[in-house]
Amino acid sequence: MSDKILSIVRALTNPVIHFLVEPDALLTDLGFMDEIDLCGLRDAVELGCDVEIPTPDMLAWRTLADVAETARAFEGVGG
Repeated sequence: MSDKILSIVRALTNPVIHFLVEPDALLTDLGFMDEIDLCGLRDAVELGCDVEIPTPDMLAWRTLADVAETARAFEGVGG
């Protein structure tokens, strides 16, 4: 998993739960509870990784590994 993705997610989560930021972590466990939270995460990933992620792909995210996989799949698309 990209250190960049881990850094982005840590920046968006409560420092108390940073120990949970692992590839298999559920996004809901990290505080990304609804579509608005996911949009914020997507925006940060798009900016940090220079990608453009379509909404249907974002809505399929369940784990941090899903986020990293999507960012990798759309590498070079965007910004």
